[in-house]
This record gives sequence, C-alpha cells and structure tokens, in this order.
Amino acid sequence: MEINYIGHATINIISKARNILTDPWLTQRLDRCWTHIPPIDTERDYNDIDTLILTHHHCEHLHIPSLLMLNRDVEIYFPETTYPLSYTGSGMGFKTIAWTLRKLGFKKIFPLKIFDTIVLDDITLTTLPSKVTFPEMSLLFVQDDKTIMF
Repeated sequence: MEINYIGHATINIISKARNILTDPWLTQRLDRCWTHIPPIDTERDYNDIDTLILTHHHCEHLHIPSLLMLNRDVEIYFPETTYPLSYTGSGMGFKTIAWTLRKLGFKKIFPLKIFDTIVLDDITLTTLPSKVTFPEMSLLFVQDDKTIMF
C-alpha cells in the first residue's frame, strides 16, 4: 500500500487492487482566501481513481471543480445523512451530498454509517466517529500488516 499526501485532507492510497482518493480538493486555490501551501501538482490526471471516500460535506472536502476532474465510474462512499429533520447544527449541506453527486453524473454512490466495515478488494475500510456536531467520519484503512487512521 502506497500513501501519497496531496494536500489538506486529500490523500491517495494505492494498492494492487484499488486507487483510493479522500476528500478531493485538487486545484491550487479553493477561493480567494484558501490555497494549498506548499503548492500541489495541478497537472496530474485523476482518471485512474476508482474509489473516492468523502469524510463530510464542507467545500474543501466535497470540492465541485475537483469532483469534475474524476471519471464518473468512480465508486463514492460518504457519511449517511440520517439526522432528524429537527437537526439544525452546522448547516444542512450534509443532506445534499448524494443529490450533488448524482447531479454531477456519478452513479456509484454508497452511504456509510459509523462503524461500518467494507472490503475494497485488498483494503478493509472501517468508519469511525468524529467529535464534531455534523455527520463526519474518521477512516481506518487496513491492508495486511499496514494500517492508516485518517
């Protein structure tokens, strides 16, 4: 398993069977205030990504221009949004993740609950809780004797 840090919360995990990307922010600038320091490689082609994991809905983790750089056949996993309708904390953007992904043309989208475990060929992913007040998940990747907590 090879791990490449791209910037902010974006990492690329490459195994023999999977090419996984987390929380894509793949442009140098997010807006007029946010920029990658150090600069990232903006010339890279991301069409080889086959699995995308989103930890939550904030714009630097669910970055629309970066999502548009990915092939539409990528499998996307994101936090399930089953908070009650009465919930009003930290904005409501988390409720639109699936809708946004479908509007962008992605079809292989899968919600995950906290403590779900899925097998991605040769990597096992377990979702863990976060202490924030909105749906966010921490990620535990395991392959043989290698473990990554993200």
